[in-house]
Amino acid sequence: MEKITNKELTDRGICPTCYDREHNHIVYGDNKNQMLYEDKEIECFLCNNPRARGHTIISTKKHYKDMLELPDELCKSIYIFAKKVMSVLKEVYQAESIYLCTMCDGPMNHFHVQLIPRYKEEKRGSKNFVKPRKEYIEEPEKIKEIRKSLDWNKINIKDLIVVEKINIDQYIKFREQVKETMNYPEWLGDFTREDIELLLQENSKIWVYYSKEIPICSMMIIPATKKSLIKFELNYKVQEVIDYGPMFVNPNYIGNNLQYQMLRELDEISRKKGYRYAVVTVHPDNMYSIRNLEKDKFKLINTKNFERGTRNIYLKEL
Repeated sequence: MEKITNKELTDRGICPTCYDREHNHIVYGDNKNQMLYEDKEIECFLCNNPRARGHTIISTKKHYKDMLELPDELCKSIYIFAKKVMSVLKEVYQAESIYLCTMCDGPMNHFHVQLIPRYKEEKRGSKNFVKPRKEYIEEPEKIKEIRKSLDWNKINIKDLIVVEKINIDQYIKFREQVKETMNYPEWLGDFTREDIELLLQENSKIWVYYSKEIPICSMMIIPATKKSLIKFELNYKVQEVIDYGPMFVNPNYIGNNLQYQMLRELDEISRKKGYRYAVVTVHPDNMYSIRNLEKDKFKLINTKNFERGTRNIYLKEL
């Protein structure tokens, strides 16, 4: 899609902010790395042409021209949230003060609040609202700290967009991106494209969850076979057992209990499909996954050496 400017949209009576959200950030550019918080009503992100380090925007998702159009409850929640953000910014950036303003006074304006830090070496006063714009420099550790302080990303998997008919190449790309951030990428496995095609033909299923265009997490189920039951040393009927395959989470969204949420989703799906038992293999040192499995009432039944190395075998009665 051809890029369009803020002015062109305004001249046509179109809100640039709404248009940008609806058209893959074609106006202002992708700001997912600058996002500090998001829920169903608002989003909070670092300004891409800031007047100071830490210059932050809080914007409504629904279109409101200015504060006068805001519903009272939303207005209240935005300013309570702004107070929290100001406190976090002041601490993270070691600012002396945080200025708040909302200058919603123009054609096709979209309500937003600006939070502009003032630092010790800067003079007090209204001139801080119009400090010269600077180049945005990403500071990943500060972003991570702010997100954590704002309890983001506390994500409910049921609020995400789930894709069941996956694009295999995109799935593998997502998996490999996750593996690049792992200390032990071999824990996740390495199904090839051909492996995945065959598994899907044999009634395995993969889900990928998205927030907008961002892949957040993925899960998989693999129906048991006689061969897999022998491998796991399980004395059950093939139709009774489902294998929970690879699960992984976008590293930017770790800390939301997404793996545990995926386990609960798979439990529900597997029961509806009539399975009685679920089996999972996990590396003995992968304590994060082991804690989630135990939390979901899985029991350790064996430890065996496979082609990919030693794995614990966990079983749960559904």
